[in-house]
Amino acid sequence: MRGAAGAGGSGGLGTGGGFENFTNAGFTATATVSNCQEAQCAFRRDLPQLLRERPGQWVAYYGNERLGFARTDLELYEECRRRGLDDNAYLILCIEPESDVVTLGLLQGG
Repeated sequence: MRGAAGAGGSGGLGTGGGFENFTNAGFTATATVSNCQEAQCAFRRDLPQLLRERPGQWVAYYGNERLGFARTDLELYEECRRRGLDDNAYLILCIEPESDVVTLGLLQGG
């Protein structure tokens, strides 16, 4: 699974790019760890449907809320920033099967 907390779009196939289904809800720009954890859980919950309907596209989540889809992650990063979302307040992930690799944390050199 490729993706990151917003540091770094939403066109459906055949739409010529641009955003699709990007909500205009009143989101705050407060970044929290729990918000990103909620986003990760929401992505995993939605993944089976996303794999059937939009494989290979990118999706943005703000907590439990799915913001939109894009052909590239850059489109979604730009849209989230345009809306004033803090870079650590959302997740942008590629819609692909989850890998068996688990990241446990940052490694520290000793």
